[in-house]
Amino acid sequence: MGQAEFGDLCEAVGVREGAWEVGWDGGWALNLHHFELLPDDFLQQAEVDLAQKTQGGDQNAIANAKRAIFCQIDRTLVVLGYEPLRWRNDRRMETIAALGFVAPRILAKVNSARNLLEHSYRRAERIDAEDAVDVAALFTDSAATALRAFPTEFFMGFGGDEQTYERGIRFRLSINGPKLIRLAAFGVGDHREVTLSAEDRSFPRVVALGLASYRGTRVDAALASLLASL
Repeated sequence: MGQAEFGDLCEAVGVREGAWEVGWDGGWALNLHHFELLPDDFLQQAEVDLAQKTQGGDQNAIANAKRAIFCQIDRTLVVLGYEPLRWRNDRRMETIAALGFVAPRILAKVNSARNLLEHSYRRAERIDAEDAVDVAALFTDSAATALRAFPTEFFMGFGGDEQTYERGIRFRLSINGPKLIRLAAFGVGDHREVTLSAEDRSFPRVVALGLASYRGTRVDAALASLLASL
């Protein structure tokens, strides 16, 4: 585990001082774990359920929408080095949110519909079923798109411009074999390198920073979250 070493590296570079820029250098498609049933299978069944236009069909559509979401979550977590298949759903959602793949409110919307069905013993409204399937389709497509062009190389730089930063950190996600993030600091005198894995607290925050840099949105929030994990 490289959490302590990563914290030392960040302190040496001075990540808490001054205004930092974040950018990405390259991306690569990540090979997803292949389950016997895939998110699209559950989404297709959910559409069949909706087409029945019955109370039972609407209930089944909500259940299949949630299955599609958690199937996509599990495939994403597995490819990044986690072992989520025996996790509680709350832990799955918290981890995927920390990784920056989806806003927690999207997952909460689908989960609230499922809770309505399973725990409150109340009938789901037609609009609940339609919304659940729509949100599931949005989430699975968004996550799949991110993994098809994942930012495997990105950086943080301080001072100067894109060509001549005074100091910074370069991040590289391994493509083959165990998913590790290799970090190298520059501009701090001695050459420092650290490796993070899914077991390390800052690992999901680093992934989220890479995704934010690639999308060009919420970079400041992702960087603040990373600093809070040190």
